[in-house]
Amino acid sequence: MERYGECADWAEREFGGAELGDVRRTERLVQIACGAASQVGAALSTVCGKSGSQAATRVFGRDETTIDAVTAPHIKQTSIRCSGLSRILAVQDTSSLDLTTHKSVSAQSSWYDLLMAVCDRCVCRDYHLCAGRN
Repeated sequence: MERYGECADWAEREFGGAELGDVRRTERLVQIACGAASQVGAALSTVCGKSGSQAATRVFGRDETTIDAVTAPHIKQTSIRCSGLSRILAVQDTSSLDLTTHKSVSAQSSWYDLLMAVCDRCVCRDYHLCAGRN
């Protein structure tokens, strides 16, 4: 399997156990997850490239590629991460900020760095998957 970027281990752990009827589909799912995590909000064609997005369309178009099949290994890994924790916060935030045109925000400002300073215990530092303290 082609592995790229810092997120390859994370994507393999989270989605590598997906039962999609063919190991090549699972490998493609891992690649898609890694690309999507590396480029949050980007179109599939940007994340995977033209040939990759066509392959992704074929993977997701299969009967074996169900929501349950894709999410099962991720749910299992989340459960493992949460076991033993005395408190778990399941926070959903659908808000977003775009300060790229704001004059007081310099090009060097990094909201990501600020987020990481606040998040003191991250499961996967680069992908904002934070867990609470015991």
